[in-house]
Amino acid sequence: MNVGLFIPCYIDAFFAEVGIATLELLEKLGCAVEYPLQQTCCGQPMANSGCQEDAAATEAHFVECFKPFGTTVGPSASCVHHIRDHLDAVEQTTDVRHVRAHARELPFHSSLCGSYSQVCPVKIDISDQIYKWRRVVASKGLLKIAKKVGMSALGATLAHEKSFRAAETLGEQALEHLPRTLLYNPLNPWGKHHEMPAVPRATFHRWYLENRSKR
Repeated sequence: MNVGLFIPCYIDAFFAEVGIATLELLEKLGCAVEYPLQQTCCGQPMANSGCQEDAAATEAHFVECFKPFGTTVGPSASCVHHIRDHLDAVEQTTDVRHVRAHARELPFHSSLCGSYSQVCPVKIDISDQIYKWRRVVASKGLLKIAKKVGMSALGATLAHEKSFRAAETLGEQALEHLPRTLLYNPLNPWGKHHEMPAVPRATFHRWYLENRSKR
């Protein structure tokens, strides 16, 4: 099976071991696995915030990376859910429809929003409701300015591999050296309920370049 390995941006940055385990498992199953080096993100962060337009360029880049493959596999149920059900900020060309139809998740269960229907089997499609409601909020101009600006900047960054890698490197350095108060303070509601993962020794992308790209 010709498999394109999709490593979501947050797994690449913080959980390289997940990407490595995914690659090794697929290889043990006899799959011919290729990791497109230009990949960045599927566009879910922007789309899931209601910022549909900001997701378009990243979604288009994602399709360009994975259209050559018979199947795209990723270790994130929520990201694959976005690809299959909500990757619609771009024109639905033959390539887009192909990538969407042949995206597969490695895990069956996840606590992220993309697989609520698996973890909690109710008739209401909770994840779909979340997406649609956030789009309504955005369309009515109810998003906070900080979020709109942030999602616009994030979309522009994730649409290009070079800018994504530069931001990834800058983020690693910032998390290692800047004081916690810059992230965990009253002006950042996210920091009240979340803790950033520890910075890994290497991203999955870096590990792949050092261990697999020359095979």
